[in-house]
Amino acid sequence: MNARNKQAPDVPAPRSIVFIIWVATTILLLSSTFGAPARAWADSPEAWKDPYPPTPTENDPAFVGAKWHVGSTVDGEPLEYLAEIPEGDSTALPVIVVGGANDDNLHLFGRLRGAAIAVYIGPSPLSGSGGVHNAWLLPKPDSPSRRECSPACPFWMFVPAEAIRDVLADLARHVRFAHDRVQMFGYSLTRYDIYRALDPILQPYFAGVAHGIYAEWQQATCPDAAKPTASPPRVFFSWGKCDQSFCVTMDCMDTLKSNGYAIDPESKGDTTLESCPCPETGRRPHLLGASTQVWDATYQWLLSNVRK
Repeated sequence: MNARNKQAPDVPAPRSIVFIIWVATTILLLSSTFGAPARAWADSPEAWKDPYPPTPTENDPAFVGAKWHVGSTVDGEPLEYLAEIPEGDSTALPVIVVGGANDDNLHLFGRLRGAAIAVYIGPSPLSGSGGVHNAWLLPKPDSPSRRECSPACPFWMFVPAEAIRDVLADLARHVRFAHDRVQMFGYSLTRYDIYRALDPILQPYFAGVAHGIYAEWQQATCPDAAKPTASPPRVFFSWGKCDQSFCVTMDCMDTLKSNGYAIDPESKGDTTLESCPCPETGRRPHLLGASTQVWDATYQWLLSNVRK
């Protein structure tokens, strides 16, 4: 029972006391609603609301296996995605989205097979059988906007957040998966993987985004990342040794921290700011790669991160 309505059965409370209790209760209610400082989504008082369509009773048989599907359109062109759906119950499996760089991201499917549903959004390998998927994307990196990119523009620079949302919604209508365990794995030309996962439209759809392992140094920074919404994903960073991509990766981390994102404390790399100072002094190797331990830590995070 509310304090302002609670009275002794025989002795009425003075009006002044009733008023004081009412004021105190009102202040507590207002402060709990509006006065709490901004916090990471894991502690946020505003519960995450699942934005995905209702889960189907079973997986669509047409989706089982590694197949391409049309999930949206971009400027009238069909946007296809490659999804690898295992046989059997996939209800508890996470979804790992890769893309935005090049065909090299397809090799990630092998590492994720059986442990997650892998989704690739981008052009198919030119050498693959069955025709080229998303062929309309192939000339985009050579468009006039290439002046802003080096060594090339990522494909996801030309794939809007709305289209990626449509892909995820299409997958959810046909396949059972853990809606609170959908991750973006940003690899190689990482900037637009970060930008898309942190777009206000997509923040509720992703539980996490990994700025992962190797980020091409020209595309590793993220100066224009959107601010967190009520349901931002958690961000994980991993990096290799002391090469040209290290300092720009740290710069992206600092940017997201200053914007208010929660950087996962399990973020991991092969070097530190103490041994590889920033800003960079002298010329460093372009790419030194990452250890097995860093790769394993990144995959473990992608497979285990969940909204709380």
